[in-house]
Amino acid sequence: MTDGIPPLLVVELLFRAKNTVAHLSHVVEAVSLYLDSSVELPLHKACKFNSLKLLNRLYASSSILLQQTKNETGYYWSLRTLIRRETHYRQFQFTKSLMEAIRTQNLEIITWICTKFPRKTVTPEVVELATTTGSLPILQYFCDNDNTVLADRRFVAKRNVGFRVEWGSQILSAAIASHRGDIVWWLDNTVTASFDWNKALTTAVISGDILMAEWLLSQGAMWSRRSRGRCMAHDVVSQGRLDVLRWLENRDCLDDIVGLVVIAAQCGHLEIVAKYLRIRAQIPTSAVECVLQRTEQSTQLRELSVQLDTKNEATRVSWKTAAIAAGRGHLDVVRWLCEEYADGQEVNLFVDYKTDKKISAAMDTAARNGRLEVLEYLHNLQKSIDTPLKKRKRDEMSPPSPICSKAAMDEAAANGHLSVVQWLHENRTEGCSIEAVDAAAAGGHLDVVRWLHEHRKEGCTTAAMDGAARNGHLEMIQWLNDNTSAGCTTAAMDHSAMNGHIAVVKWLHEHRNEECTVAAMNGAAANGFLNVVKFLHCNRTEGCTTAAMDNAAKGGHLQIVQWLHCHREEGCTRAAIDNAAASGVSLFTLCMFADMHC
Repeated sequence: MTDGIPPLLVVELLFRAKNTVAHLSHVVEAVSLYLDSSVELPLHKACKFNSLKLLNRLYASSSILLQQTKNETGYYWSLRTLIRRETHYRQFQFTKSLMEAIRTQNLEIITWICTKFPRKTVTPEVVELATTTGSLPILQYFCDNDNTVLADRRFVAKRNVGFRVEWGSQILSAAIASHRGDIVWWLDNTVTASFDWNKALTTAVISGDILMAEWLLSQGAMWSRRSRGRCMAHDVVSQGRLDVLRWLENRDCLDDIVGLVVIAAQCGHLEIVAKYLRIRAQIPTSAVECVLQRTEQSTQLRELSVQLDTKNEATRVSWKTAAIAAGRGHLDVVRWLCEEYADGQEVNLFVDYKTDKKISAAMDTAARNGRLEVLEYLHNLQKSIDTPLKKRKRDEMSPPSPICSKAAMDEAAANGHLSVVQWLHENRTEGCSIEAVDAAAAGGHLDVVRWLHEHRKEGCTTAAMDGAARNGHLEMIQWLNDNTSAGCTTAAMDHSAMNGHIAVVKWLHEHRNEECTVAAMNGAAANGFLNVVKFLHCNRTEGCTTAAMDNAAKGGHLQIVQWLHCHREEGCTRAAIDNAAASGVSLFTLCMFADMHC
């Protein structure tokens, strides 16, 4: 038996039943090593199984393989040899493996990793992940074994301790965002690091933790430019946190802030609009002042110049405001906007005028997101507006009215909202386009496709099966094959291979004759789907190009690079080395040692 690696149990049981070979331990060992694919797992993927036994087996096998290659000519490379001798790859696996172990809260495996990888660096992303997952014991372990401390702005090494921890400046904010006050207290009392106190203050306010914000201010945190500006107020309003708004107001941190009306409307916090106006208004001392204040507030609601966050979804109360509220299903907000603005000529809540073509906004958006109640309201509103229009005089201005387009049913179908599709079919006359079935098929919404096939006449194109194949919807592909004549193109197998849908690739190979192109194997290799690459290699003749290995290297897919090198003749280009170096996986060392002639 190879030291440290017992034979697989299934192999031992098999050979026990074969008396003639049961005593041949070297045969048992050889068969076990041949069948044991687990040792080829990258270490960070092995950590996902949460098995210390598996990790020990994998690491022991790397030692044996490295020893076997010492006396051989050349260098046999694999993940197991890399993890023993390549410095940058060891740091890469150390970081990735720690993150997987933190996600499973397994301190035993974390200790194992740190023991096997001495003198490596625990990066800020690892520390922040431990913080956001609330792993105080893991953070304590990092602190106890940190071989550096920050003192007088110089790192002073500790003796006989295992690794370096880079705490980073954002860890305090990560703890606050995760609502882990205990970790904030622990960091402040235990870790000596340069925390970003100002960012932490902003995070506390956005998270709605007023007590934490008060404490941070007492510790010397200061308002940043962003904190006093519009972005933070928008974040607070979007969460409907009126208590935080009042707290900010009391600290004079809402000066010259505009834009909260639209933010509140889009996020469904209708009450916060009026309440915010009350916050900013003085208490009236007479009935006259009360009337004047109500008038001022009403004017303010209509005339506020609205600014949004950095996404710039809207710059004023407009069709975008209504469209976003409708798309999010905020019926009360949509109704309020219509009551406040629909009668005016200065704001059109319903139509997006792009170039010379009218594009429906609110109704199409509601349909796209499956908001049937909002759609019904806007439909009835249109009827109530359009009916009196017939009696208006020609020179009389008509108020804006909601409109709908074919995009409503197309996009509702694309997102699988069958009830909306049925309602539009029964209550509207716009219909849909051929895109409805194509998009629904790509999304895997078989119930929608069947209904459209039975009740509509638009049909579909090759894009339907191509899209279904791209997204791995085998049942959809089979239904389209049996019930429509549109077929597909080479893109079907190409894209299903790129996305690793092996069952779809096999079905297309057996039942369709459109074939594929070199893009199939190239894409499968680039995205790390070795099983697809092997199937295409054994069953298809299109092959691949040098892009297969080049892009596999870019994605850090070491096993695929190795397999292509051993089984294909296309090779790679210099880009493989460049891509590997850029990927941060140190694959460039593999290319050089394997003599791939890149």
